[in-house]
Amino acid sequence: MDRTWTDRNLDHGQGDNSSADDLEQWIERRTYELQETHRHTLQTEKLAALGRFSASVAHELNNPLQGILTVLGSLHRRAELSDEDRQLLEAALGESRRMRQLLRSLQEFARPSAGRRVVMDVHATLDGLLLLLAPDLEQARISVQRDYGPDLPRILADSDRIALMFESLVVNAIEACQGRGGTLTITTRRQGERVSVAFTDTGVGMDEAEQAQIFQPFYTTKPAVKGTGLGLPVSHGIVRSHGGEIQVRSRPGQGATFTVILPVRGDAAEEGSRD
Repeated sequence: MDRTWTDRNLDHGQGDNSSADDLEQWIERRTYELQETHRHTLQTEKLAALGRFSASVAHELNNPLQGILTVLGSLHRRAELSDEDRQLLEAALGESRRMRQLLRSLQEFARPSAGRRVVMDVHATLDGLLLLLAPDLEQARISVQRDYGPDLPRILADSDRIALMFESLVVNAIEACQGRGGTLTITTRRQGERVSVAFTDTGVGMDEAEQAQIFQPFYTTKPAVKGTGLGLPVSHGIVRSHGGEIQVRSRPGQGATFTVILPVRGDAAEEGSRD
């Protein structure tokens, strides 16, 4: 039986709907790509500006701090002190050395990679980042516990993008605690020729359905005014571009752990390195 004009017109209309759907999906993909690029650029510029500022501050503070350490060290070796005064002096020396290490971490964090794969110190990058985010962590009443593995090897990576990814996971932990305070534990370990960095928060957690979607663009468990749904997808992309993987483990009301696993040599060892 011949098909009626109405049947053919309906088919034609379905084709138009299909084309419209394809166009809408293409526009959505392009919008996501542009938003991701824009966000990555803004975050990179923000980190670069903070890095330059922190490097400047570290440089200005390093010289007087070294002078203080020299004087305290001389007193510790030569002065006749009571036991109580010597203990106070040793405490001052210890705190001054800790400040010097923090300044070194800031300087390490501030070194730009210019998009190249460079040999980076994961612990120094984390310490520098936590120092920069200390006001946000303090305001959110979140204490940080560092469980750093011994002899963690340096990795070959784009340090700017890895720092951006670490920042996103720390900010994600802050937001998961929803202003109620809590604890963020950062654990690093060597796993053969890979290193793992785990961020464990005591926030609200997620169910299995949420975990299945958190790396999808635009998906967010946060209110619309706070979440764009791009932070974790961008982090996922950064990790994958380095030949690594990112895992999540969580239960509602019991916090979450995001574990980043990166190869020591990356996926482009020939792109460059530094001491």
